[in-house]
Amino acid sequence: AHAVAPRANIVYVGAANDARGLDLALNYAVDHHVADVISNSWGLPEAFVSRGEIMALNSVFQQAAAQGTGVYFASGDDGDNKAVAGARSAGFPDSSPWVTSVGGTSLGIGSHGQYLWEAGWGTTSTDWNHDHWQPAAPGPFLYGSGGGPSHVFAMPGYQAAEVPPSAATWNGKLRRVEPDVSMVAD
Repeated sequence: AHAVAPRANIVYVGAANDARGLDLALNYAVDHHVADVISNSWGLPEAFVSRGEIMALNSVFQQAAAQGTGVYFASGDDGDNKAVAGARSAGFPDSSPWVTSVGGTSLGIGSHGQYLWEAGWGTTSTDWNHDHWQPAAPGPFLYGSGGGPSHVFAMPGYQAAEVPPSAATWNGKLRRVEPDVSMVAD
């Protein structure tokens, strides 16, 4: 964070690396208004999160919004979560309409520094085995920026004019889509 904003005042709120610890830290940060911006990079496919957990955290995110605190979550590390959850699934808490979901991109730059292309960030995995790649390059998907339509949340009004129905439809209904913004993650 200091590389991007070297004069920012950063407050670190630590937690146990489990749902209870992370929930407690988030609640503490919002209840005590320790910052104007809260940034997080944890979550699960929506399919793995209970409705009670979703409702509880959404209450915290609504409180943050009422206090003027922006809450930002990474859009995940497992692409569309199909390999993890068995089906395409947005992540949570990043899919909450009270959260700004931040994705990552890969940027193609030409030999003269010019913009060539940009795509969702992702990494594949293959190893050099003396004289060949195993498995064949580029190898299977390993991890990358998440995104897609939520299975839980309807499309919020702020996305209605911006997100095409082809990207927002799940089970025949328009849904919240993530990420909201993306930047170079390579």
